[in-house]
Amino acid sequence: MPWQVRGRVELRLEFVRRALSGEGISRLCREFGVSRPTGYLWLRRFQESGRVISLRDRSHRPHYSPNKIEHKKERLVCDLRRKFGWGGRKIAVLLGHRGVAVTVTTANRIIKRNGLLVIEDRHKPALQRFARENPNELWQMDFKGPMGRGAAKCEPLTMLDDCSRYALEASPVKTKQTAEVQVALARIFSKYGLPDAILMDHGVPWYNMSNQHGLTKLAVWLMKQDIKLLFSGISHPQTQGKLERFHRTLAHAVRHKGTPRKFQEWRKILPRILYTYNHIRPHESLRMRTPAEFYKPSARAYRTKPHAVEYAAGSAVAKVDSHGMICFRGQRLFVCQALVGEYVKLDEIDGCLAASYRKTLIREINLRSGESFAL
Repeated sequence: MPWQVRGRVELRLEFVRRALSGEGISRLCREFGVSRPTGYLWLRRFQESGRVISLRDRSHRPHYSPNKIEHKKERLVCDLRRKFGWGGRKIAVLLGHRGVAVTVTTANRIIKRNGLLVIEDRHKPALQRFARENPNELWQMDFKGPMGRGAAKCEPLTMLDDCSRYALEASPVKTKQTAEVQVALARIFSKYGLPDAILMDHGVPWYNMSNQHGLTKLAVWLMKQDIKLLFSGISHPQTQGKLERFHRTLAHAVRHKGTPRKFQEWRKILPRILYTYNHIRPHESLRMRTPAEFYKPSARAYRTKPHAVEYAAGSAVAKVDSHGMICFRGQRLFVCQALVGEYVKLDEIDGCLAASYRKTLIREINLRSGESFAL
């Protein structure tokens, strides 16, 4: 069956398309569950810019903040927090000894803003933590940094459930090549089912910084399983804070047990570490219970042969050729090299063409100027 979950941009795009076609704003606002000012705001943004990207959420950060601390001081606070794990009171004193004036309140605000709240303070109310409500709504994926030396060097592929903190995998892959990583992911999906979404960084093999769209063959393979791909901010590891914390625990456990001297030994030590982490080790964010007490495999089964893409009846559809191009009204337009041979859905709104693959917006094209933008 086709994927039913739609993102905010897709919903707003549908609202604008129908509004421009003549449907009443009041009725559309009731259907989409928004106020009339919000509906008119979406419509005005698109009409003023003529771009789909204008329908994305905008930052609420003020243009000017007179009380914002200088970047250098913020970096010092973050560095000390990562090094010692201290709170704002100790960090403010230490920086005072260095001649840097930072109040306790400001230091604590910096720690919270940078996602560095990890350990709960036993003498204060529990810190607020952010996590998905149910298992398998979001998994976090990355490579643990290099471990071991020489022939035993390993960069495990790790996967963590955002809700339960359950460590799904620490696979000792030898390379980051697509074929090897895809085999590891297929094994994980066969065991635990499919998540709704996966959060990852802008790294190989699931992202390509050198092309115009970022997508890779591995990313498309994941999308064919109806998995939504989410990418963290560039140079912003806090986005994957839970996985970064797991990496620290993993590294400590490896040092405690003894770093393998042969690559084959990783296949024995890593599963034992995962079992201890998931079933024995109490987790503070779970109120000293274990991840295994909260995690359940997904009901969505992995398909070795994914179902064919299905788009809504009446949608314009085009096949991507060997050069990543499509043909639309006699024009050849670039969409995405990684989608060669796939069918994309096309939505035209007031001279702007939006191309989507399955549930993901890929590209917008200005039919008047020929400009093209990756989404």
